[in-house]
Amino acid sequence: MALLLSSPLTAAETASSAPDRMLAVTSEMWRLLCGVVNKETADQSADRFGQLVQMSWKLSEAMFEGEAQDVESLDAQTYRIAEVYEEASYEFDSLCKTQCYGSSALVNEFLKAMELGVFGDEEREKLQLTRVLLSPSDAQREIARLRRMETVDSELLEQLGHVQDPESAASAAGPIVALAGRMNESRPAHRFGRSNIPETFRPEFLRVCKEIEPILWKIRNEIVRIVALDGYDREPFDSFSDALDRMYESLSLTHGECFDDVFDASFRMDLDDALHGNIITKP
Repeated sequence: MALLLSSPLTAAETASSAPDRMLAVTSEMWRLLCGVVNKETADQSADRFGQLVQMSWKLSEAMFEGEAQDVESLDAQTYRIAEVYEEASYEFDSLCKTQCYGSSALVNEFLKAMELGVFGDEEREKLQLTRVLLSPSDAQREIARLRRMETVDSELLEQLGHVQDPESAASAAGPIVALAGRMNESRPAHRFGRSNIPETFRPEFLRVCKEIEPILWKIRNEIVRIVALDGYDREPFDSFSDALDRMYESLSLTHGECFDDVFDASFRMDLDDALHGNIITKP
């Protein structure tokens, strides 16, 4: 998945040492978040924040996992980077509590930052869920919408099952993008969870989630299996990786709490294990 795999830094990004660049990127990120005070500024900040998150993640890998490191510079800058990052994290968490002032663009970038591990995901639930309590008719529509997701989920699982090598991955990329589009056609205005469902309808909502979760687990395990394929982090898999990114985001935005219960924090660890040749599968 592109969100979870590194790509080379541009020449401009590597012009200075990784620690110096990390300090600059973290400082800009902090200033950007400080400037978000309403929906307008949140919308305006979304694209640049996403770019800075990608830079921060790649630079972090260069600093702590790369073969060539400017150790003296790293030692000198580490404390300052940590200070600025703490300030940026405070602003990040504060904006999560405001649900990014209703900016779906910035919410999506925040969720990507959490997936990459650039920021913690402690505030994920506040960020993703609205406080709206659905009316009985809206709750019934949301439950029916979730139940319909099972069809496209099954088609996605079938496409993932065909992926065994770069050639089959490239063939699956187009159908997976199409499935993501179909899924997004039923995307709700917010990501609803049990707290948004009236108590009368909550047992039915939870029952539907339990019906959906087994196929989501199969999708999760298929993704981990594919990431473990030889050469997945190389160019032949790029088109598939991009398609999978789109599908992963669509799953998150359309499956709400059902998605969160399956694609939890351990998913990233499973992907890391898969990249290192240790496949982990779960129920």
